[in-house]
Amino acid sequence: MNHMWLRFRLLVVVVVVAALGFAMAQEPVRGGTLRVGMETGIPAYDPHDNVLVFPAFYHLYLEALVGYDVGGQPVGVLADSWEAIDGGREWVFRIRQGVKFHDGTTLTADDVEASFDRYWALPGSRIGVYRPVESWEAIDDYTFVVRMSQPWGTFLETFGMASGAVTIQPRSVMERFKEERIRDWRDIVGTGPYRITRVVEDDVIRLERFEDYVSPAGEPNHFGGYRGQYVDAIELYIMEDAATRLAALMAGEIHIAGELQREDFIILERTSGIEPVVRSPGRKLKYVLNAISGPFEDITLRRAFQAAVDPAKAMSVVGPAALWTVDVVPRFQQGQWMWIDNIGDYYPADLELGRQLVAQSSYNGEVVRLMITPDAAVPYSTGVIIEETLRDLGLNVETVVVDGTTFRTQWTNWDFWDIKHSDGGSIVALDTLESSFAARDFTPWPVRPDEVEALLTTMRVEVDDDARREAVARFNILFAENAHEHWLGTYLALDGIRSNVRGYPPEPYMMFYNVWLDRE
Repeated sequence: MNHMWLRFRLLVVVVVVAALGFAMAQEPVRGGTLRVGMETGIPAYDPHDNVLVFPAFYHLYLEALVGYDVGGQPVGVLADSWEAIDGGREWVFRIRQGVKFHDGTTLTADDVEASFDRYWALPGSRIGVYRPVESWEAIDDYTFVVRMSQPWGTFLETFGMASGAVTIQPRSVMERFKEERIRDWRDIVGTGPYRITRVVEDDVIRLERFEDYVSPAGEPNHFGGYRGQYVDAIELYIMEDAATRLAALMAGEIHIAGELQREDFIILERTSGIEPVVRSPGRKLKYVLNAISGPFEDITLRRAFQAAVDPAKAMSVVGPAALWTVDVVPRFQQGQWMWIDNIGDYYPADLELGRQLVAQSSYNGEVVRLMITPDAAVPYSTGVIIEETLRDLGLNVETVVVDGTTFRTQWTNWDFWDIKHSDGGSIVALDTLESSFAARDFTPWPVRPDEVEALLTTMRVEVDDDARREAVARFNILFAENAHEHWLGTYLALDGIRSNVRGYPPEPYMMFYNVWLDRE
């Protein structure tokens, strides 16, 4: 017999047996209380009133019509399906049947209509991002339509974002709080897999399994698919200090510690009984050049910096390689469906080329002010590399270190800085590309190419994904040629878990359904 063939067959048997054993070991176990250490408490139990909503909280007890999968594509949550009519002027949603609210009533399109009415009536909600929305109504018990003043192809992407989501509650609750904020957690009535049963302010939030929960179908995929309720309860402990969360994890007081420090990665790797979980995509880091006033009005000088900056070197200060990636594409992270890597050649990390471009520019020794703030830890840490790059180019650099409040108040003062850091959220929609050629007060950069507006219109209006991807690819080229912003990469969130935690996904937001506890 051929011994190589025998060894191959034995290897296959071993792999199959191991896989079967792994599958058996991964069979979900019901029961227990999942204890989680959180960086911050929930700023508002009512997400209609909370633009910076924390998905780690709300997705457990409240749900929206749609959400995002891990690639940033819209997926159904309370909606089974949807259809764009008249080129995106109308969006028709089919509501899942048999869904129960925590008060025992059944979800209908009438509740969706009431939730929309209240969202648009409540001061402080995020209706600004829904400018094209003109009207909405329940057509029948399980059909809901949203009408636009103009075609809006990216509606679902914006609608599916976790931040400022239009979550659904019963009409009775929405009419009771029509123009009033819900401040008491006892007044929240959702459809989620868990419901809040106890709150000790600034200490702990306890959620318990909702036994009548009706989950979406399909494979789990971030906000989409099956939502398993394996643990009986989830307790979210508010621990503002990362060191406190890590200590509680190592002592076995909690099962998951969220948002740990980057330097904790090695500790998690080397400590028996706990493991690191790196959630991706994370926040993207960039440096912005002041193209309105100062030396960087000269596009040749902007291109000199673009040629010389080394994104990998800058991102390396974030910590271990597992915690960051290089990504020069504007706004979007690797893995999102609209991410297109077609501009890498514009960032050669070539210092000599950068020096040649400086010599060709109008730069004549003027001070270049680098504004940074230690209140933004990761961007601040890269400032050393950026300052070094500017000096290596022969520029006269003055680093201006300010507190976070000053940083935010001065970022539209064009006489205060020439280059500054910034970062962006983990999941963004195509509509956010509009800000790539505008300052923080939405003032368009004077160097914005005329073609940009047509591309943005295509992205907003077009329903066809292929047409939008073509527009994104062209947009990337114009962005790189303008050289006014420099995206360096993505820094990822680090959580720690006990080794008996199963099913905890390394995804953009902390997700606690489909998580169970093996017997220790």
